[in-house]
Amino acid sequence: MWITQHITIGIISSFGWFYLFRDLQSAILFFIASVAIDIDHIISMAILDRTINPFKIFNTLKEINYNGLKIYEEKLFCIFHTVEFMIVLAILSFYFNFLIPILFGVIFHVIIDIITVGRNKNKRIFFSTFFILKYLRGEYKNFNK
Repeated sequence: MWITQHITIGIISSFGWFYLFRDLQSAILFFIASVAIDIDHIISMAILDRTINPFKIFNTLKEINYNGLKIYEEKLFCIFHTVEFMIVLAILSFYFNFLIPILFGVIFHVIIDIITVGRNKNKRIFFSTFFILKYLRGEYKNFNK
């Protein structure tokens, strides 16, 4: 799903969050987390392409999103989309209450990704990217070019 779609869905869901909890600050945190989680795509692409040129990174990510460049899809490592990251965030949210809407924003984003992107992609590749352990075990030997 492209960033504009995440922003639109994030705004709508933030209104829902605000309606449920009547807390503007937490609704804003929910929205920011539901969109900012995709920063890991930018970081991963910068590492893969060995560039900090934001235009090149943006154009490649756009090409991946709309045309499915397999050479990149299988190599992108999105750490903020992983189960392990969400577990750490959940544990920390027990100690820091301001992390609760961030956790739910991240979970919301990943669920939307699974619903919208997962049905169109190679499901083995797509769903396995949600686990850091797969990378640590070397299941993605071609991670670097």
